[in-house]
Amino acid sequence: MHEILSNQQNWAFLTLEDYQIIAPFDGVIQDIPWNIGDETTADEWVLVENKDLYEIILSLDQIDIVKVKQGMNASIVIDAFPKDSFTGTVSRVSAVATETSGVISYEASVVLSIPERSDIFSKMSATVEIILEEKNNILLLSSSAIQTQQGKSFVQVQSRGGAFEK
Repeated sequence: MHEILSNQQNWAFLTLEDYQIIAPFDGVIQDIPWNIGDETTADEWVLVENKDLYEIILSLDQIDIVKVKQGMNASIVIDAFPKDSFTGTVSRVSAVATETSGVISYEASVVLSIPERSDIFSKMSATVEIILEEKNNILLLSSSAIQTQQGKSFVQVQSRGGAFEK
């Protein structure tokens, strides 16, 4: 009898080894959409969260997708943390269109640059602003400060001594 149980245990172990869930990264299993004994299909997925990588998938229209490039910086506000602003980088821009109710859209991915946080969960909503262009050493002036004389535009600047210079 002991030999029969041992053989059954070995068979069960070998069978269990044949049905492992293996991910290409460390993570935490958050959802398994079936129960023991259920049959699965190829379109059912196990949700594994990688707490070392936070990624937001964006759906962009055809006007915006052509402006977005891999490597661009982004500013992210997660709805659950409206006072916190996070940074990120565009990691992928897809050229493959998706059509939903006659509307064409394209996917872009933004990877967040944040330390590990246990309070950020998958499927949280966020607002993402992709920075298309940055300029440094720029002075922003009101148009009313710009003067024109003899076809030339200038701004008067007050010097440290109090005098105004063009």
